[in-house]
Amino acid sequence: MNINIYKTSLVKTESPEIDFKFQTPHSFSIKTSGGFAQFRGMYKGVYRTCRDGKVYIDLSGLNLSLQVDLTRSDDGKKFIPKISNCEFSVNEIFIEMKRPLFPQATDSFKKIFLDYLSKEMCKFAETYATKIGEKFQESLENSPISLKELELHKFDSTLIREPILDKNNLFFALNGKFGEKEENERSRVEVSSFKGMHL
Repeated sequence: MNINIYKTSLVKTESPEIDFKFQTPHSFSIKTSGGFAQFRGMYKGVYRTCRDGKVYIDLSGLNLSLQVDLTRSDDGKKFIPKISNCEFSVNEIFIEMKRPLFPQATDSFKKIFLDYLSKEMCKFAETYATKIGEKFQESLENSPISLKELELHKFDSTLIREPILDKNNLFFALNGKFGEKEENERSRVEVSSFKGMHL
């Protein structure tokens, strides 16, 4: 039986807990746990005859695990954050189809939906990592440090503490040292995690 799901939308969500940990001076991990999400959609099943209906999907325990590496371009002028590892799973998934199909179809749909959701979550993480890099770059361009100085001194972009999540804002603190004799400069980058980005 072929099953197509369409017009799927998120109708309710409860944010999971988010935990940040250092991995290296230039990388950190993000892990989520808990949380809840409800989706609604339509399905079309084809096996000898066509059957249309609605699908209800409840997910609990949204577990996203990824590592972000704060890499630099070869000339040292740009930040290029990269996702080196990304995994997504859920603790429980409940699916109800109205009109109901046979159990094998429901099990098959569970796998298809979780595979799709995992790819979308990791795609979102990659997009967000790119935005973090853009904000780092913007903060440097608005600082007294010139791109020439940035290239010559190899601005120290190591993290000096773990990222901090406060409400909808994500804070990063970089070492900021860009020379051996100069006083250390501290750079703080503020990233809004869901409602856009600002400094």
